[in-house]
Amino acid sequence: MQPTHAEQQSAHKAAIATSYDRLASRRNSLDEDDDDEDEIIEQDPEGRFSRYKQQVGSGRFKTVFRGFDERRGVDVAWSKIEADDNHLSRDQMHRAVEEMSTGLGLEHPHVIKSFQCWEDTQAGCINMVTEFFTSGNLRDYRRKHKSLDIKAMKKWARQILQGLAYLHQQNPPVVHGDLRPDKIYINGHSGEIKIGDLGLAVLVPKRFAAGVMPEGDLTNQYTRAVDIFAFGLVMLEVVTMKRLDKDTCTVWQSLLDTVSDPAANSFIGKCLAPVEERPSALELLKDPFLQVTKPPQPPGGGSLAGSGAGGGGGHGGVSASGQGGVSSRAGGRDSIDGSGRHYSDGTSASNGNLQNQQGGGGGGGVDSRRSTEDQQRADCEAGSVRGEDYLFQFTGKIRDGKLHFRLNMHYEGDDEGDDENMGNGAGRGEDTSMRTSKTIDFVYDPEVDTPDEIAAEISSEFDLSPTDRDICAAALKEWLAEEGPDPQR
Repeated sequence: MQPTHAEQQSAHKAAIATSYDRLASRRNSLDEDDDDEDEIIEQDPEGRFSRYKQQVGSGRFKTVFRGFDERRGVDVAWSKIEADDNHLSRDQMHRAVEEMSTGLGLEHPHVIKSFQCWEDTQAGCINMVTEFFTSGNLRDYRRKHKSLDIKAMKKWARQILQGLAYLHQQNPPVVHGDLRPDKIYINGHSGEIKIGDLGLAVLVPKRFAAGVMPEGDLTNQYTRAVDIFAFGLVMLEVVTMKRLDKDTCTVWQSLLDTVSDPAANSFIGKCLAPVEERPSALELLKDPFLQVTKPPQPPGGGSLAGSGAGGGGGHGGVSASGQGGVSSRAGGRDSIDGSGRHYSDGTSASNGNLQNQQGGGGGGGVDSRRSTEDQQRADCEAGSVRGEDYLFQFTGKIRDGKLHFRLNMHYEGDDEGDDENMGNGAGRGEDTSMRTSKTIDFVYDPEVDTPDEIAAEISSEFDLSPTDRDICAAALKEWLAEEGPDPQR
């Protein structure tokens, strides 16, 4: 018996309904999976950080989950070290928390920022909240990118050494103790490098077995010299792509012989030399291997010394002069940023504003009135730090509780290959020959200004790379802490 038309329609509707139910069920299942990933599992004792179920990484001792900083509205990395899984005693847990907590007060563009560290005695674990790096560690990143120019390796080396130099200059010195490529992290979109996993070395009795280091089987391998040796192995692995772990690092001498680039071979060899000949991180930063060819000064460009490093500028706000050219890209037009700060060519503005002038042999030179004003101010010691593309040199004078600041930015970047400078304006049509030396004058008021705001303003105006922006901000903070005016005075 043939079904009636009404029965056929009813069956068709039922089939459609069943199909919709299946789709809805599948969609709900997918939504539940997404919800599971975004489910908040726990929070830190202060309620600022939340941990999600999603695991984003793991290491020898730790499991890393995605977290969220509710105060800043950004993702963070939440690491957990389980006592039972790692067979750690209560004393080892206490020591690990103590060592890991030393990183909470550190702030440098090439050291992973640590926000919180605490022991959960009830759960038997250590929790550590740090900034989150999306591209993972250097070992995995290098394995993915097999074709890599030596210039990129040099930039990585500079950044790692800058981080190590900062750690080693602390009082007392901060020693990593277990530096390896999988404990160095990278942001792939910018090439930014940061040292991570500080404090975990206390869980490793000895990093190197007897016969690995020239100094033999040291009882104490928690020294700055051992960090430099470990850095040498990091660079050897980066150059050769041969993994150097505890069981394989004994072959480093024969592996070094395979490095055909004479400068790279010499540089890595210095790091692996006997301890009495091994350079410090600061000394290695000055090694010829890491130096870049400076671009020629354009006609009319003055030297950095000729720009004068003493005067602070008595006009308030921020002024900038490019050595040998107009540094403004506004084409002579006024512009206002989102903060209401006013930028113009040759026009002074309110506090914190940037003013561009002709530098070098052109007009807009240092006001002659500064010589009289400078005599009334207290000198601050000069400070300098090497960035990715710029050497930053700071001088200033305190007057009326404010710091009249001069920052010399001396370009030392390598412009060979625009692909390497995508973060600095190259590759976007900028004339890289104009990126020479710059002098920036501004008044820093500790009651209203912050180093981050000043660095962001300078970065925006001069297309600094993310690395140089962070280095500039960190150097300002450190220098102002020692030399800047006290807002309470």
